Amino acid sequence: FTDFLPEKGYEELIQRADLLIDLTTDPDCLVCGAYEAASVSVPALLSESAVNRELFHSGFLFTRNDAESICDAVLRYLSEQKRFRAEMALFPKEFEERWWGRFRTACTTLQLHEELTPGDITAKADVDTARDSSLRPLERSSASG
Repeated sequence: FTDFLPEKGYEELIQRADLLIDLTTDPDCLVCGAYEAASVSVPALLSESAVNRELFHSGFLFTRNDAESICDAVLRYLSEQKRFRAEMALFPKEFEERWWGRFRTACTTLQLHEELTPGDITAKADVDTARDSSLRPLERSSASG
């Protein structure tokens, strides 16, 4: 543990880490440690939550917030360090590709809606909602992540 570190000192510290651990009991919280880990290509252990699983894939481990589960996750990381480090190196590109794909889909949808009159938009709301369900943030099955 350290006292307060200036930003540069903190970045240097996390770059030397083997594993960043950032846990929360809030199921809707996006912890900063996940983004910080990705920014320096260091694997991270995060709390098991839907939001974490949706956003973070390669190079990340997930755990329940109890001592035994956390210990098991750390031991898993230690036994597979090379794999998690290699996966984390791929994460930034994977993340960017997912978000740009969703951005392009959103832009296409907005362009289609601009061509419709307000009455057309109201009449097609149910169809559009079903068709554009892929626009919900990072909804992917766990099998594809």
